[in-house]
Amino acid sequence: MEEKKLYPLAFCSLADEYGWGTDEFLLADLGYRDSLIREGWLAGNAISEIMDTYLDRVVGAFTKCSSSATISSGAARSGTS
Repeated sequence: MEEKKLYPLAFCSLADEYGWGTDEFLLADLGYRDSLIREGWLAGNAISEIMDTYLDRVVGAFTKCSSSATISSGAARSGTS
């Protein structure tokens, strides 16, 4: 069976009104409130549901790096090797 494509995903933004102004999230998984998929066959699903169900298809399969593949903390911060 052929898998349906997940991309591109379009999301509804979230806006919270406060006395000092508006906080807008273009993409959010806040735990208590999440962005919803706007279009396509996944429309209406929250980003948290998509990540729970399709994590490997969204971010790729997790592969543990070997200890020889680690970057020293100094090189990671400065952008040099």
